Amino acid sequence: MLLPQRVHAVRKSRHMVHVTPAVWVGIVTALAAGLAWLTREPFIFPSLGATAYLCATAPRSPGARPTAVFVSHSVAALIGFVVLHGAGLGSHAPAAVEGMTMARIGAVSLALAFTVMATSALKSLHPPAGATALIVTLGILSSPHELAILLASVAMFSGGLVVLRKFVVAEA
Repeated sequence: MLLPQRVHAVRKSRHMVHVTPAVWVGIVTALAAGLAWLTREPFIFPSLGATAYLCATAPRSPGARPTAVFVSHSVAALIGFVVLHGAGLGSHAPAAVEGMTMARIGAVSLALAFTVMATSALKSLHPPAGATALIVTLGILSSPHELAILLASVAMFSGGLVVLRKFVVAEA
């Protein structure tokens, strides 16, 4: 009789571990999206979806560490910004969705390569940051103001990740 109850308890525990990260993803994403709606600022952007997914499904992986998340997205955004403006593609240039140019091809390639090199050197590998480098160099979020909003949103996600790791990973 004890064995079936014990097996049931393990299954219930495993189920809760999978539900809690999903709830975390929903809450943190809703906060970012709600803030974007209230402020009309880009507090939610595609690479945060990949960040949330990775952190919820593999919270113990090195790429899901809050410092890796914050450092890698910050480095990617700053490198993307420097490369974008170095290539003469600042806020005056149309975004890549309006047409790819040779300058844009060079910018996205360099930004992604430099992001991989820098985050590797800093031991803060977080694959979704590659998308952040592209978001900036493609001109989707490219102004200093948008960069500040992007970094604030990454900080909010990283803070939520601290909570996830404290309460969910500890239970697993």
